[in-house]
Amino acid sequence: MDWAWPEEKLCLEVEGGVWIHGGHTRGSGFVNNLEKYNRMAEMGWRLIRVQPKDLLTRETARLIASCLNIKISVAYEQKAV
Repeated sequence: MDWAWPEEKLCLEVEGGVWIHGGHTRGSGFVNNLEKYNRMAEMGWRLIRVQPKDLLTRETARLIASCLNIKISVAYEQKAV
């Protein structure tokens, strides 16, 4: 897992190499991740999985905040017309 909030049993996994057949998507790497995710679920952990391009997005921040029961306010920039 790449990030974790142990008290809340929440973790974030960045699934790199999705489009280039990286370690997360090939043979043993994929199977190892399945086993890891199942062990985590068995222990009561919740898992958020994102690809690298989505890591620093508002949607990922919103999802993490929602899972942590944190209210966030995101200001949207308005473009001048």
